[in-house]
Amino acid sequence: MEEKKIYYSNFKSNRSQNSEPIAETLRKLFQKFGLEDKIQSASISSVWKDTMGEFIYKRTKKVWLLKNVLHISLTSAPLKKEMLINQKNVIQMVNEKMGSSVITELKIY
Repeated sequence: MEEKKIYYSNFKSNRSQNSEPIAETLRKLFQKFGLEDKIQSASISSVWKDTMGEFIYKRTKKVWLLKNVLHISLTSAPLKKEMLINQKNVIQMVNEKMGSSVITELKIY
């Protein structure tokens, strides 16, 4: 039986043609298995805190993302009213922080 020799240079040349950033590979993998929403939902809490600041974050009971809708439960009625008035700005700010237009709607409780 004849042994076939494989050289490192063969792997190296193939690799450079098909390589892509790990972030892109992971995004495709999450999308394939339907995990994209769960990953974004898991990161939304830290994005919310970074975007809105400590004052609003402390008055937030819960924040979650479900099917491109950002749900926010707040403890302050005046803050709820303010968020409702500024919905478009809030959506824009959070989307900018996330790096894509993930959020299309905002629901406040």
